[in-house]
Amino acid sequence: MKIWKLSPLDLSFHGWRNSDYQRDAIVRAEDEKKAREIATQHFFGFAKKVSSSQETPRSPWDDSTVVKCIELDNSKYSTDGPAGLLEPEGFDI
Repeated sequence: MKIWKLSPLDLSFHGWRNSDYQRDAIVRAEDEKKAREIATQHFFGFAKKVSSSQETPRSPWDDSTVVKCIELDNSKYSTDGPAGLLEPEGFDI
């Protein structure tokens, strides 16, 4: 597994209203796609549909223009273990 750091780039993006968390996150996953999926699963707030457009709410965590995702080398986190959210704690699915 690899360790990934996901960092919000644009907190003015309207999709942040659909997330319960808007800071850096650390994830253990095989690749960037899986890291984003894990963050989305943990932080997606399932906001109500926007009344004017009735579009389905979307998580910002899967959008590379809104959240940067980089692989961390030599981090304090072990690459051994299951895929999952390492930081912040307390966001269980």
